Amino acid sequence: MKKTKKIFSIFLALMMIFSLVSCSNNKETIKVSNVETKNKSTKKESQKEESDDSEYISDVIVVGGGGAGLVSALSAAEKNAKVIVLEKQAAFGGATSMSSGKIPAVGTKEQKEANVDDSVEAMMRDINRAGEYTQNQELLRVACENATNVKEWLEEQGIK
Repeated sequence: MKKTKKIFSIFLALMMIFSLVSCSNNKETIKVSNVETKNKSTKKESQKEESDDSEYISDVIVVGGGGAGLVSALSAAEKNAKVIVLEKQAAFGGATSMSSGKIPAVGTKEQKEANVDDSVEAMMRDINRAGEYTQNQELLRVACENATNVKEWLEEQGIK
């Protein structure tokens, strides 16, 4: 159980890292017309909603309000993109809300303060062992090399 939890935590952290690294500057305009709502309304309200041609314009639409989705949305918004986050649950968090919230990283200020000698290769070795050597090594290297930048960026956003 402990090994599964560790693998799951590493996976979630890596997904957050990949989301930040892959967030692009592509912009598209999206128009949503006659949006249906789930709340029940009177006949008059329904007719009003049907005739209301709502328009939502966005540069980026993020599907999923978990850790990876919210990091992507925040990163895009930081670049002045208009962002819409779509989440099917009543609250944000997704699978990330089940993790311990830890992000594995190399060369962090905490490691430097504690004189911990670490490396990208050591981090990759740890993740490979936990994942039974099934990871895509190229993607794993990108995640490990960028993890510290992601951690520091999240801290700048006020995330502890």
